[in-house]
Formats: sequence, structure tokens, C-alpha cells
Amino acid sequence: MWSNEISLDKKYDREIEFILGKLSGMKDVSFAVEESQDRVWIYLASVCEKQDEVEEKIEEIVETVILTFMKIRFFCEKLGGEPMSQAKCVLICSLAHFDKDFERTIVRKVFSNALDYNLDGLVNFRLRALKDEWQELATVSARLLDGADGEDDVYDVSSFITGSDAKKSKIIIDKDNVKNVTEHRIIEVLDVFDDDEFNLLSSIVENHPSEIVVENFKLPKSLSVPLRKIARVIEN
Repeated sequence: MWSNEISLDKKYDREIEFILGKLSGMKDVSFAVEESQDRVWIYLASVCEKQDEVEEKIEEIVETVILTFMKIRFFCEKLGGEPMSQAKCVLICSLAHFDKDFERTIVRKVFSNALDYNLDGLVNFRLRALKDEWQELATVSARLLDGADGEDDVYDVSSFITGSDAKKSKIIIDKDNVKNVTEHRIIEVLDVFDDDEFNLLSSIVENHPSEIVVENFKLPKSLSVPLRKIARVIEN
């Protein structure tokens, strides 16, 4: 029998909800939840024959928690103050999804040397160097924002931060799905913000779009403006 555990502070409520939702949809794994006043433990079990497959799926889940949910939370805290806007959402998501392929290799290496998935512990200690890099990005962005004069400047900061990313994708948005045509897959829109439009922006920014095709529905202005700032938009 294979077993392991995931744990994190209760303040990470979205992260916990995401993990439990994913586990509920997984075959070949059983889980139980235990809570204290300020912490949640999720105990995992599976048959040995499925260990490699189950571990890979679990690591995909907790990697997403660290590099999307917790990283976006980090930048929201560091660049807080003004209410969230579409421009600020694009900036925060550009920062959070920056250099993610490189960061995945670091996170997976840490997982391979860890006894369990104590997620906030891993971020605060074993991934401290990565978190320090997030802090440097936040500091640079805050300085650039200090001189920003309106939302156009905020979008310019986003472009400056992510300018070195070479990956570019064609995205199709319709009334049912968001698709990365370049990589032939449906894009999962994660519930990282309270606002559905911010969640959509985050998922699109993560896919580094160069072209966004909107099919069979009318984009609201609240989405049309930010999407046109980050890619060429075609509405069919």
C-alpha cells in the first residue's frame, strides 16, 4: 500500500478546495481529511501497482497549487493596495506565470526529496530561493508601478516583465471552452480569484497568447480591452 499526505495552513482556502476537488475526481486513490484549528491534513492511499501513476497526478495537483494559486496569492499581497482591476490582474498573472517551465523543474526536484507534501512549509523553506526571486519581481514591478500613469502604463509593465518569454500560442474562446490550438488542448480555467473574468484572464495569460480568436459570442468590454493589450484579438 502506498500512502502520503498533503498539509497546509487553513488560510489557503482556495488551494484546499482545489486539491479536494481534484482528488474527488481521481480513480485509484483514497483520501481522508483531518483538521486542527489552523491546519488541514489530507491523507492519501493507493495500491502499490498504481503508485507511479498516482504520484504523478498528485504532484501535478500540488505543483499547480504552488506555482499558480500560491504564487498569485503572493503577488496579490505584495502588489496590494489599490482595488483589483483588469490591468492589475494581467500584471499579477504575468508575474505569476513568468518562467513557469523552469520553476516546475525546481519544484519537482524538491518533491522528489520530500517525505510528504507540506506545501506552505516547502514554499517557505525548501523553495526559499524561488520565493526570493518572486520578491525581486514584486519589488521591480512595484517600482515601475510607482511611476505608472493610468492603465496603459500597467499593461506596459506587464509586457516588460514577460518580454523574454518565447512561447506563443493561438487561443480560441467560445461560449463553452477556452482552447490552446497550438498545443491542441482545452485550457482549464482555475478559480484563483473571486471574479470569473479575472480567472479567465489568468488562464489566458498563462498560455502566452499571440492571437486570440473569439467565436460565437460577444466579448464584454471588461475582457475585450485587456485581451487586446496582450494579444491580437479576432472576433468571429
